[in-house]
Amino acid sequence: MAEESSFIERIIGDLKLVEGDQAKLDQVYDELCEGLRRNLKLVKGGKKSMSQPWFTAYLARLRKSMHRAEAEWLKKKGSGEQVNSRNDYLRARNSYAKAVKKAKRDFQTRKRRELESELSCPKKFWRSIKRLNVHNSKKKRNLLEVLDEDGKLRTDEEAVEVWAKHFSKLLGTHMEKDDNTPPQSSHRGVQSEYEDRLCHPLTMEEVHWALHRVRKDTAPGQDEVGAEMMMADWVADVWLNLFQVCWEFSIVPSVWKESIVVPVPKKQARGVYEVNNFHGVSLSSIVCKTMCMVLNVRLSTVAEEEGLIAEEQGGFQKMRGCRDQVLSLVLLGQMEIEGIDGSIYRLLQSLWQNR
Repeated sequence: MAEESSFIERIIGDLKLVEGDQAKLDQVYDELCEGLRRNLKLVKGGKKSMSQPWFTAYLARLRKSMHRAEAEWLKKKGSGEQVNSRNDYLRARNSYAKAVKKAKRDFQTRKRRELESELSCPKKFWRSIKRLNVHNSKKKRNLLEVLDEDGKLRTDEEAVEVWAKHFSKLLGTHMEKDDNTPPQSSHRGVQSEYEDRLCHPLTMEEVHWALHRVRKDTAPGQDEVGAEMMMADWVADVWLNLFQVCWEFSIVPSVWKESIVVPVPKKQARGVYEVNNFHGVSLSSIVCKTMCMVLNVRLSTVAEEEGLIAEEQGGFQKMRGCRDQVLSLVLLGQMEIEGIDGSIYRLLQSLWQNR
């Protein structure tokens, strides 16, 4: 613990010396990520049980007894007690086999009754079906066998080049990278009435709130920092100081701008893959996502409280969406077509006009 404390203190001290230097920030952040990977293990989710859902502790004891009887029989081969030991083993094996069959039947009967009782609610029914894992076993995908644009089979490093070329063309990453110079605002030097609420230093409460909002099973980005690694108590101060440096000097670690693109099939794919049957999922830094949560809450809170968002805007707002506007248009349109007028029409128009 003493080693971890000294590491955290050194990182915080280095962050305070960054002072807008992009290269220095990248160096400190790389050192931070390396230290986290060295001291903390990346949690990839809980270990799933490999036993069947119908397999009980009673069956485990019967199986253990069967294995013990088998070991005794094999140990006494060639002796006079071999026949008796073999009979004991056969009895134990038959008892175990019958118990397994009964456990399977009881489990299937119980699940069938549960599914029958949930037929009235399709949502619960299909959720139960999903938990049963009633599907074909997934085969491991070999993404290193892919067809290029000319239909030729590419493998290994050539396949990687095909994927990279495809997603570069699809996502437009062929554009030249801009430098790390922070953008200059045209309003620099102008005092905004919202500056006090938006630009005050970040607080530990905001950081803790954002950390608890991050899903623990989120895949890490290029920096390989997982959600569980971020939530360690002894690194909370590091995130606050890191976010404050980014906030104050308008710079972020360069690795935050990089993503890992993972090919995901659009449908069931078999055999040799075609790149057009896949879409890319970008895995970005979880640390970057956490800071973006803090910024988003500040901006949305001030915008809503100060009335900076038009009432007609329904998307990207809490408890509101595009469906509200669609419903308003449908109701008003139908009433206009049917010729409904008077107080009812005016009341509905007033009711939905500013939603």
